[in-house]
Amino acid sequence: MKVLVIGATGKIGRRVLKSLAKTHQVTALIRYPELQAEYEKMGARVLTVDVEKELDKGIHDATSGQDAVIIAATAGADGSSKEIELLDRNVAMKAIDAAKKNVSVTSSCSALMAPINRTLHQKNISTSCRQTMQPTSISNIAV
Repeated sequence: MKVLVIGATGKIGRRVLKSLAKTHQVTALIRYPELQAEYEKMGARVLTVDVEKELDKGIHDATSGQDAVIIAATAGADGSSKEIELLDRNVAMKAIDAAKKNVSVTSSCSALMAPINRTLHQKNISTSCRQTMQPTSISNIAV
């Protein structure tokens, strides 16, 4: 199965990627080109995208040909409102629209407010929501 992990450099995304790379063809969408070699050593194909400048094209190119998309890009509980808007909302919504099927999202609860929460449920997107002091378990993410 071909799986795209968006946010692969975060705590959750990295664990998901490492686990999936053992048995699947995994692509990591990352923002930091200096991490490319590290993720290739884990067995992932790596796409580096500047999400502030190339989001539309980067997400479209990344989701093309994937069987599933896991969105683990999040600003986290301590993220600024700008980071939450960019990562938890914009990246997630662009990826959901581009992938159209087999999408799993993990995000901070505050970012999954309406309208994104309604959109996720209308499209039958699985979500894993974590409270500020309660990290999401990797076992809660549907692949």
